[in-house]
Amino acid sequence: MMNSKIPKGRTMIKWRAFAALPEQFIGINKLIEEQTKIKRPTLTPEEQEIIEKKIIDSYTSESEILLTYFEDGRLLTCYMTVVNMNSLKQSITCTNPYHNKITINFKDIIHIQ
Repeated sequence: MMNSKIPKGRTMIKWRAFAALPEQFIGINKLIEEQTKIKRPTLTPEEQEIIEKKIIDSYTSESEILLTYFEDGRLLTCYMTVVNMNSLKQSITCTNPYHNKITINFKDIIHIQ
């Protein structure tokens, strides 16, 4: 039970610089996000061949690999198991440790360990 003699305070939202207007705050966040994006790294044919071999090896042995891939201007790294390979769409379907399925294009894969 709360004590009624304790004052509540002003219950005001504090002012934040550069975020006074919601539209301005959204615009500034978009600018910051655009500045942190990178270009897709290019791979040599030898690197692509090594990646393909590791994908096939993971698919056949159902082993977990550390996969680095490019998505929306960022490099993401996650432990995954290759579940399906689609050569027509040039993509692979993986599951992460939480059993979420993710489809990744071959051209987006940057590195595999």
